[in-house]
Amino acid sequence: MYSPETITFVNAMLNVPFSFVAIFGNALVLIAILRSPAIYAEPASVILCSLAVSDLLVGLIIQPIYIAKELTGEDLLQEIWNTLGYTVCGVSLSLITAKSVDRLMAIQFHMRYSTLVTQSRVKFTIALIWLINLAATGVYFYDSFLYDILSANLTGLCLIISTFAYISIYRIVRRHHFRIQSQRQAVDFTRRTNLRTRQIIKSALNTFVFQMCMVACYFPMSIILMLYGLSPSYGIWRREWSLSVTLLMINSSINPFLYYWRLRDLRLAIKDVFKMIFGRRD
Repeated sequence: MYSPETITFVNAMLNVPFSFVAIFGNALVLIAILRSPAIYAEPASVILCSLAVSDLLVGLIIQPIYIAKELTGEDLLQEIWNTLGYTVCGVSLSLITAKSVDRLMAIQFHMRYSTLVTQSRVKFTIALIWLINLAATGVYFYDSFLYDILSANLTGLCLIISTFAYISIYRIVRRHHFRIQSQRQAVDFTRRTNLRTRQIIKSALNTFVFQMCMVACYFPMSIILMLYGLSPSYGIWRREWSLSVTLLMINSSINPFLYYWRLRDLRLAIKDVFKMIFGRRD
């Protein structure tokens, strides 16, 4: 068995490369979005932009604080991480959840989506998410144990909302598929419906990939927090807690790769940024 000190050191060092990846990857995403008016004009891209900001802050601020806290054991760094870490990671989780709801609305109300989901409403929602997570930090100074329980419940709520959104998306996609099968004789209708359905499926699949990654990264921490609520002794879950926190922050390093893989327009914009940085011209 490895000693707790060895596990702490290895866990801290594991965050070093992922911190650089989060900074570089999310900075690229932000530059690519901001340099592409056509992409930024879409409400969903505003959510993506804010998510990239929160993930960038994880790599730029949260992970370095966490590394220093793990290596030094300073109480002040622990307090700073407990407040800032929960806030920024909570924003990331909330924004991914908001994106799943946005995709559901895009599919459920595709004819009215542009009037229901506007940039001003999306920006208001994003500002509200940041404010709620910042305000929740005040609970920590009142009662840290209550704050942990609240964080576990909010994490679980986000996972439930996004899961419900994807179940609804799946049902809508199936309904569209059956409609195509029953309208085979109408060739023009079928062609148009096929195109729309492919777009729906692609959009749903893209966001579903983000969802699965989010669940994999956030679910372990949610479980540890709930176990901590049942048995409020930090020492029992110290090793598991440290590893679950690292996994949670790694999500900020993975997201840029998912964007590049699944979002074609953003991938092309990121390639243009690379060409700009390295001076390549076609």
